[in-house]
Amino acid sequence: MRGGPFFDAKFGGLPLHPKGDSEPEINLDGREWDVSVTGDGETFASGKAVPGKIKSDFNASFEEYKKLVAMRDGKSRAGTFTTANGDVLMVNGVISGEVTYNNGTVSLEITGKVRLQ
Repeated sequence: MRGGPFFDAKFGGLPLHPKGDSEPEINLDGREWDVSVTGDGETFASGKAVPGKIKSDFNASFEEYKKLVAMRDGKSRAGTFTTANGDVLMVNGVISGEVTYNNGTVSLEITGKVRLQ
């Protein structure tokens, strides 16, 4: 999904400050389907759940970075992310991967339920 940089973001009660030059990676949760053909020519589909993902860079103080690192405890948290074109994403997920901090920029990845409102 594309929507341009985030306009507004909040996760786990913590306001996030989107970087204007960061193009977020957004994948909505859903199902991944495989279609197969049986020996007698019939087709069937089987699916598996696929988690959603939001990955982006945010401006942050070192204190905010430490709060985000503390949130890497595996607990699911709610959040909202608004893209520049006005799409609102509702998130219920966990911080996955490393939370990196470099010169006031935090790189963050959240996986779980990501739904377009």
